Amino acid sequence: MKRKTLIVGITALALAAGIGGGWWLYETQSFPDTMTESEFNKLKDKEMEIMDTKVFLDEDLEKWYFEKRQQKGEYIYPDGDNTYILVSLGPVKNEKTFLMVNGVKERNGKLIIGYDTLVLKNPPSIKFEDDIRSALIRVKGKYDSVTFVAVKDKK
Repeated sequence: MKRKTLIVGITALALAAGIGGGWWLYETQSFPDTMTESEFNKLKDKEMEIMDTKVFLDEDLEKWYFEKRQQKGEYIYPDGDNTYILVSLGPVKNEKTFLMVNGVKERNGKLIIGYDTLVLKNPPSIKFEDDIRSALIRVKGKYDSVTFVAVKDKK
């Protein structure tokens, strides 16, 4: 009887440890879809550079950029010691639509990007080459994915 009780007790402890460890891993690796601006700002900044897309020195990067920017989404292009992030709103119907990048952050070795789609009543006078709104961002380091977070004001 003692042996059976011992086996049941050890099994219960192992199960509890497995569930607790799984929950901890999920909480530390997962990320919410939406954050407040103050929550987003608390994350570690990742140094970034917004790239000029008028001139490309890398033909493969240029081809990838013009192909991917047609569709809305976030895309990754690893290149040596750098990673390029393409954020695209795709074609927009309203010419007063702008893409605002809130920043690139890093958490547990993963890239997180915050950006907003803005439709301005009185937009600045900016001449766009087409109806696609996108940004090409370069960060140092090798990453294979990026997580998008919608950054919202407290209201």
